[in-house]
Amino acid sequence: MQLSRRGTDRAAQALLVQSSARQPTCTLTSMSRQPGFHQVERIADIGQGDAVFAAAAEQVMTWQMHRDAGLRITPSTPRAEIGTDVVAGMPLGPVQILAPCRVVRVVEETRSAGFRYATLPGHPERGLEEFLV
Repeated sequence: MQLSRRGTDRAAQALLVQSSARQPTCTLTSMSRQPGFHQVERIADIGQGDAVFAAAAEQVMTWQMHRDAGLRITPSTPRAEIGTDVVAGMPLGPVQILAPCRVVRVVEETRSAGFRYATLPGHPERGLEEFLV
């Protein structure tokens, strides 16, 4: 696990560069329940209609949802795409925990949009996380 001073991006940028040569710590390909892994699912109603869907999909695909949740995001691409590495800085007092991940699945369909990422070495957890609208 790596910590850095809050408000600085140098450590996150360095970890992002290092992460590109690393393999995910989780080799699961499915979000189905697996022994030893804890599964959490959260569902929220955000409204209805094409405009609401399009806005929410854009928020997810451009990392804005993560930023709005208080994370400091350092991605290798502006939009989530397969192979994108991202380092999330999770605030913890005057420091942040740096958590590297790699996008391993992308969904951009008429009625569904989002992505799944797998943790990379240095992440405080091991597994997959998926964000879908």
